[in-house]
Amino acid sequence: MSLSATTQRVALACALATTPTLACHRAAASSAPDGAPTRVDDGWALGSLESAAIDRDAMVALTRQLETRRDHRIDALVIARGGELVYEGYFRGTSRDTLHDLRSATKSITSLLAGVAFTRGELSLATPVWSALGRTLPAADPRARVTVESLLTMGSGLECDDRDRRSPGNEERMYRRRDWLRFFLALPSARPPGARGVYCTAGVVALGAVLERSTRTPVPEYARRHLFEPLEIRDASWASYDRGRGTDTGGHLRLRARDLAKFGQLILSAGEWRGARVVARAWIEQATRAHARVDDAEYGYLWWLNELPVRAADGPTRYRVVYAAGNGGQFVFVLPELELVVATTGRAYNSPRAAAPLEILRHVIAPAVTPRARGS
Repeated sequence: MSLSATTQRVALACALATTPTLACHRAAASSAPDGAPTRVDDGWALGSLESAAIDRDAMVALTRQLETRRDHRIDALVIARGGELVYEGYFRGTSRDTLHDLRSATKSITSLLAGVAFTRGELSLATPVWSALGRTLPAADPRARVTVESLLTMGSGLECDDRDRRSPGNEERMYRRRDWLRFFLALPSARPPGARGVYCTAGVVALGAVLERSTRTPVPEYARRHLFEPLEIRDASWASYDRGRGTDTGGHLRLRARDLAKFGQLILSAGEWRGARVVARAWIEQATRAHARVDDAEYGYLWWLNELPVRAADGPTRYRVVYAAGNGGQFVFVLPELELVVATTGRAYNSPRAAAPLEILRHVIAPAVTPRARGS
């Protein structure tokens, strides 16, 4: 769902305010009152709300609401500014070490994994998908023109639409099959590749298979060596299909919330982590540039792009936001103008309350951040 559509349909009050239809549950505190992060050996430099110029009173009030209510269904909230972790909160019985199912936010991490392969010269955007997978198609078949870039922009042109339950390629149909890659490769063409962006999880699964063929390495091992270890991520769990023969690169990767935020920082720092190059700057620039429209929002390489309307202290403004999104409230928001990264996880599956992190970002977090003068 696009940021603009969500903000129009769901208000912050729906997520947090007491109403006759929302029961209030007292939760045991699992976070510092102001969300002060704990120093652990995971690579994050720590800062404070004060050093990050984020209103402490606003964050204390937010923490109190998230601690005392459960109906928002947010499990974790992590904030970094200027490369420093300044806030972490864990709710509804979760902790710093909880692995969260990222659902479709996994797709944006798969984009970065493709960026690593691109950086290492192992993957080309122009590579035809069928030939990369060892399949042969007649030259007249439109599917022969489906490329790696087509999959990154949801532009395969196949009969695959996760928003339409009648679509032959709908992800729910795929999940009922054993071999998801074969499922994708059997889909017919609906339109020329690249003509339109249509949300298709099966295409991202196929992208994972192309990555394995191109790198000659299983996705979990390649990710561990070339993405997770450089980001100092030590605990990750991929889902699989076809009795473990394929990796689900379209969803269900499990990570800690602090580690999820690192991918936002990687976007913000143009592909670097703690001064070391992980992904080429050119890839990050391409991945966060609009290539298509999907669900009425601009779309990069498996990253969503939009503008966030905020009523700041000095009046209404709009911030550019690059974000990953997954069912249930899994988000990574990057606001370059504020040097801000916000990561959330939750369990509001198939519920309007999945929009609570969007509304908290818009109405609480972003207004609490004092913009820095350019060059400071």
